[in-house]
Amino acid sequence: MPDERARKRLQQTFKFLKELNSLRHPEPQRISEYSDVLRMDTWPRHPSVIVNPVADAEAVEEADNPNAKIEPVISIKKVNKTRCPKPPKELDGWV
Repeated sequence: MPDERARKRLQQTFKFLKELNSLRHPEPQRISEYSDVLRMDTWPRHPSVIVNPVADAEAVEEADNPNAKIEPVISIKKVNKTRCPKPPKELDGWV
């Protein structure tokens, strides 16, 4: 029985600390509340990264439909691998 009582007190302590942390450091609710924002339209272009434009209001309503096909916002294709260059002859035996 004492083990159960100690466990409950420890659970209450962690619950208290979690709530205290959420009061001291609330999660931002709006994007404007973040100190730094990296917008997708400012990302550098790369052929392997496809950024689909955010849909309009009708598409958002369709996304609420469980039968609707949802398009991903970001798609990343596997890049083609290239062989690395051979090291200089001076490094033969070291590498």
